[in-house]
Amino acid sequence: LVEHYAVPSIDALGLSLFQEGIIAAGALLSYLQSTQKHKFNHILKPVVYHTDSFMVLDSATRKNMELTATIKDNKEQGSLLWAINKTVTAMGSRQLRRWINQPLLNTSLINDRQLAVANLVDSYTQCLQIREMLKKVYDLERLIGRLNTGNANPLDLLALKQSLEIIPHLKLVLVNYPGLLAKINVELDALTDVVTLIESSVNPDASSSMRTGEIIKDGYNYEVDELRTISRESKQWLIQLESAERNRTGIKSLKVGFNKVFGYYIEVTRSNLGSIPENYQRKQTLANAERYIIDELKEFENKILSAEEKLSRLEQEIFQQIKNKIIANNCRIQLTAAAIAQIDVLTNLAFIAVNNNYHRPLVTDDDKIVLVGARHPVIEKLQRDAFVTNDVFLNNSTEMIHIITGPNMAGKSTFARTVALITLLAQIGSYIPAEKGEIGVVDRIFARVGASDDITTGQSTFMVEMNEVANIINNATTKSLIILDEVGRGTSTFDGLSIAWAITEYLHDFIKAKTLFTTHYHELTALANTLPGVTNYNVLVREHQDSINFLYKIHPGCANKSYGIQVAKLAGLPKQLLVSAKQILNSLEEISATPKQVAFAFQAPTATEENLKLVDYQVQLLAPELADIVKELLILDINELTPLQALNYIAELKTKLSQKEGDIA
Repeated sequence: LVEHYAVPSIDALGLSLFQEGIIAAGALLSYLQSTQKHKFNHILKPVVYHTDSFMVLDSATRKNMELTATIKDNKEQGSLLWAINKTVTAMGSRQLRRWINQPLLNTSLINDRQLAVANLVDSYTQCLQIREMLKKVYDLERLIGRLNTGNANPLDLLALKQSLEIIPHLKLVLVNYPGLLAKINVELDALTDVVTLIESSVNPDASSSMRTGEIIKDGYNYEVDELRTISRESKQWLIQLESAERNRTGIKSLKVGFNKVFGYYIEVTRSNLGSIPENYQRKQTLANAERYIIDELKEFENKILSAEEKLSRLEQEIFQQIKNKIIANNCRIQLTAAAIAQIDVLTNLAFIAVNNNYHRPLVTDDDKIVLVGARHPVIEKLQRDAFVTNDVFLNNSTEMIHIITGPNMAGKSTFARTVALITLLAQIGSYIPAEKGEIGVVDRIFARVGASDDITTGQSTFMVEMNEVANIINNATTKSLIILDEVGRGTSTFDGLSIAWAITEYLHDFIKAKTLFTTHYHELTALANTLPGVTNYNVLVREHQDSINFLYKIHPGCANKSYGIQVAKLAGLPKQLLVSAKQILNSLEEISATPKQVAFAFQAPTATEENLKLVDYQVQLLAPELADIVKELLILDINELTPLQALNYIAELKTKLSQKEGDIA
């Protein structure tokens, strides 16, 4: 690092306190230099990343929220980036990705971005004008990289010139804007000296092939012009020679040509070999012709090949000098590229705000998240029907934890992710897909959604789930936003419910973070009776006979059913299977503990192993004939039986079981 940045010591870079970062940056730079064999002068000095400036998003949260790629196929389409990326430059697209991965924590900086977007929305015609200008800008960051690695060709320089020529026009439009846009306008450098250099030196008709004679513009270098004149005049000289030799020999088909192996030659067909003059020297024999050379043509060949070789070498040297002059302006070009990227992202946010009906949220340092008419930014782009909007109110006191129940496919997870994505959008300075919003800045968003094995680390579905939950428990603060989706389903029902219950209590009593907890454990809704920060919500469903319609509306209260069999019916499972499932469900409901019993068991401070077993839903699927006996045992109070009564009761049960066994057989 010291050698690359030409500084006396690492202290000059301000990195002396960051040993691990120094090692990592140095190793990366060394790897690039050893593999690419170039000096990377365009790589800017390392900058310390401060977690107090940007929201930390761990890898699980990035994945579960599908910020830049979908969980299913790891593609951009279907992600948040895909939904809001209407940038018109490659630099802007990369910058938007960075903004999504690094939401701001400073309300002042967030509001600066918001104000810039608002100004562009208010002057939408000018916003579109800016976007049209940006469409003509090439990828300056990539171009400067090609220049510094020695891969730039004349077309790259012409692309750089065309891009820089847009900047004066861009600055004229931006001069009308205040705040952040005005600051960016100051950072825009038209680099007129670079434009003038390329304009005067590079042939506007040059190609990427670096062909001799096509690189340097006429008038830039006297020697190039002179050599180029020789090359151009040679073509006319060859035409004149061919005409003269035809007249002298009387051979009308005589041709003067050139190839890279034999050089220049005079070609005569076999039918005309009798007319060959004595000064023709045989050079090559073909199937139907002979090729010759004469002293005059040989002398010309030496002259022209020498000129073309010299022209090629000279053009390459001059082109490298031009590139070196441009490379000397690395920093200026990079700063301008960064400014253009910001303009592109801000105009992009204004564009999607207008076209997607987004509204400006109020971003504060309070503890509230209030949304009216909230929509999922991705799903509304994917579905044809109008998205069903929902409201949300979260704070760190009375509405701290929302327990959200309802059937699968009803929209629980979508609602939770909607809140998380809208919060993130607000903190990158974007408008949001909602009629109204008030967002208290959160320091972190945690999203524990879905479950799958991690084969690479040998972790089971449940272990992956618990690792993610542990990360949340250990790192969340009062200012965090937590999304928990179906936590506990990766193990037995009894274990899962126990863990989900304990997690909710811990979040409420110790972390006190705003939390959306979607679950099928309806028993968790009992926590609202004992924990003041817990509120129950459910997804409305309309029943009609054996069918259900999802309304996708979040409503206060708890769901009384899971509608699993109805959802299975929607999925197309066979009718016979559904009938069997219904019968088994009825049997289980008769022998299982009620939610009230479960809640009592969890809340009772002296709960024993016996009454906790009451709520174990991992009941073996029993034959209906045994249901009455199991139910009778569940309600039996053994504390009221004498030893003799207990023995008599066991004998009676044994008799009943023997009879039932005969009936089943």
